[in-house]
Amino acid sequence: MTAAMIAAFDVHYFRDDRERSTSPSPLGRGQRSAINCGSFLSGKPRAFRAGGLHSASAAAVLFREYSDAESAAEYSAIIREVAHYVAGQFYRRELPCILRLIEQLDEAPDEMVIDGYVTLGKKPGLGQYLFESFGGRIPVVGVAKSRYRTAPGIEVLRGRSKRPLYVTSAGIDPHLAAERIKAMHGPHRVPTLLRRVDLLARQGAR
Repeated sequence: MTAAMIAAFDVHYFRDDRERSTSPSPLGRGQRSAINCGSFLSGKPRAFRAGGLHSASAAAVLFREYSDAESAAEYSAIIREVAHYVAGQFYRRELPCILRLIEQLDEAPDEMVIDGYVTLGKKPGLGQYLFESFGGRIPVVGVAKSRYRTAPGIEVLRGRSKRPLYVTSAGIDPHLAAERIKAMHGPHRVPTLLRRVDLLARQGAR
């Protein structure tokens, strides 16, 4: 059984020395806006070193079936004043960006896919914090391109690639999650719609 609406998210970071408009502008089937993103715990923007603000380009694609070749809707946002990277605490930087982007959606998705890990062995990862942000009501699937030494992700081979993707999950059996990622559209290692959300996030960071 597939979810009624699935959302895949990706975030790219850049140093922003330019002035950007804060008014929303259209982006294909969704929208784009500039918003502030503070610390996950405090909710307040952090101080930044000289040389420009650290900003993020967050993107989401929505689709109804894992086998879909095209998105049903797309959203992106330029997010200013993101927290600095802290080793082992990646979620502090990325989670607020995803949550702010979800605020643009008409309603919360039925399932979410992130670029990264849900769990890091016995430690929670970005996906687990996202899962808990919605009270454990929305399943989260993590798709990582690199192996993390303590994360027992299920290896998924796609197409002719000999390099696996690593799938973890919360709120859904990890083997079922892995099957869904394997069944996603596209002949390449990274599924079509995950490549699409990555492209949208990269475009915003240019």
